[in-house]
Amino acid sequence: MSKFFQVGLVLIYINLIPVATLQAMVLAGIHITEFPGILSMAGWLLFCCAASWVAPYFQLLSYSGAQTDLHTHGRVPEEEEKLHVAFQEVWERAQCGLPFRLFIRENMPAGAFAIGRHTIIVSKTMLQWADPEELKGLLAHELGHLLSGDTFIFNSFMVASCIPKVAGRTYLVIKRWLSTAIGVMQGMGLVSRIVLVLVLGWLLHREHLIWPILVLFLFLFFFYFSEKLFRFFWLIISLNTEYKQDAFACRLGYGAGLRRALGRIAGEEIDPIIRNRIRRLGGITH
Repeated sequence: MSKFFQVGLVLIYINLIPVATLQAMVLAGIHITEFPGILSMAGWLLFCCAASWVAPYFQLLSYSGAQTDLHTHGRVPEEEEKLHVAFQEVWERAQCGLPFRLFIRENMPAGAFAIGRHTIIVSKTMLQWADPEELKGLLAHELGHLLSGDTFIFNSFMVASCIPKVAGRTYLVIKRWLSTAIGVMQGMGLVSRIVLVLVLGWLLHREHLIWPILVLFLFLFFFYFSEKLFRFFWLIISLNTEYKQDAFACRLGYGAGLRRALGRIAGEEIDPIIRNRIRRLGGITH
């Protein structure tokens, strides 16, 4: 069920952007015929899909100077051998039959994460302190994300949120400018304020800019608000996804190791999400 909500949320988010943009253009007096509107929506959808596939490769390129690809690296130090052995057992127990790539990243806090369709990146720090069962628990959790397609859906959401993020930041900048302008006007005399407002109003009215500016401001505010709203829903769905992959690791027999690893990664100051994951893992493994 969580996968259904994940995909549905992303599709709504992706389609909301061209619909809202076209509607704002119509309200501003820019008339768009039906065919260009449909074409722009289709193009945006294809762009989001393509960018979601390509984004992980750019992520790997950005990490290239700080990580080791275990499939191409000649040396096999102790940490790499430890990771190979642990993942081989998890891979066989999951019976997935698909090829995966492992990377060790140097400058990264203790932990692991999955990207793309078949890549797991593990921090060198975690390899140094994690025992075999803890390592297997984390690898099983990340393998669950890859097998269920969570990483692709996450990339799609992040691509779709690019425009709302930019619009939201633009809205905040304009809002800050307006606050500054109002502050400056408050230091002026009453007559000067009235004259300034009348002159600006007359200039905007003469150039027919009042309504387009109002539509633009509402458009930016809409994306600012929608980005916050969709991120809130995404957080809730992602939390359920984390629980689901924790349960996957438990089904493979690595729940206890994952629970210990999460406790050690979090340290003394455990945030509520990790605390709840540890509590749920305790209920599953006992």
